[in-house]
Amino acid sequence: MSASPTITTAPTCALLETDPSGRITGGNAALSTLTGYHPGELRGRHISRLRGDPGGPELERGLARAALHGAERVEGWHVRKDGSWFWAGWVIVARPGAGSARDGFSVVIHDLTAVSGDRDSKRKPSRTNLWATARDNVDSEERRRLARELHDSISQVLYSVGLGARTARQLLERSPQEAYEPIDYILQLTETGLAEMRAVIFELRPDALVEEGLVAALSKQTAALRTGHDVITHHHLCAEPAAAMEVKVALYRVSQEALQNIARHARARNVTVRLAQSPDELLLEITDDGVGFDPAQPFPGHLGLASMRKRIADIGGVLDLASAPGHGTRIKVRAPRWP
Repeated sequence: MSASPTITTAPTCALLETDPSGRITGGNAALSTLTGYHPGELRGRHISRLRGDPGGPELERGLARAALHGAERVEGWHVRKDGSWFWAGWVIVARPGAGSARDGFSVVIHDLTAVSGDRDSKRKPSRTNLWATARDNVDSEERRRLARELHDSISQVLYSVGLGARTARQLLERSPQEAYEPIDYILQLTETGLAEMRAVIFELRPDALVEEGLVAALSKQTAALRTGHDVITHHHLCAEPAAAMEVKVALYRVSQEALQNIARHARARNVTVRLAQSPDELLLEITDDGVGFDPAQPFPGHLGLASMRKRIADIGGVLDLASAPGHGTRIKVRAPRWP
């Protein structure tokens, strides 16, 4: 294990701003004092420029998690322009944009060497307070949506399980042979509830998209639709693609919105989710054989479609929708791997 770099003292904190991809757009005067870089020198460069070495903080993953959670914190060795080192803590807060998109990130950099004494210290009160403040300011819309889903899906499943169990108990007392049918019904409901709970847990732990990947996320989404809505699902998913996390997040959210619309409005029997990749882009395609609609007229889910288009446009991609009454719907997304 290599020795830790020599620590030099530095001012306590600085602020910088980035665009949605993590490229620096500005910073305050303290940034120059803390890092040795004038904000103008860093403008247009990726935030990882300030990362010390392979042992430094995982800033790219921190940005991805902040985009999902609303805020994230990382810490590690950072190098100044003159080559000196300091142990820094970063609080990364995603700035909300239009709809559910992110406008970029605001980042507070703290020099923790004077507070922590060493890299293993657990007592960093200034960092903890900043983190609590950031989390308190995160938009709660996603949590409200998840609460609605819990009420509309899983709570209904549990209620039905209770009814089925009471029916089975009554039949066991007077006609045990007839109890098999409600028991099978209960088993089916528990499988449905398990799939939906896994999907919701994934929502509550969106950093799983970073850890498990886009392919696993899409598989869980289709499993929840299949078991919860009596739909036959088909998925043709490539191997986990190498792509920017913001691209994976956008595709995941588009798939989520599309499958929710199918469950609520399409009355489809078959749904196909396809993910493919080429050297330069990813292709996501979702089709159903439901009732369809006229895209030129107001239709259920039109607000969600506008949000999907905005998400994909923000990463430089294109979303095409094709539908007609009685002929199902197809959503096709092309997105660059690296915006």
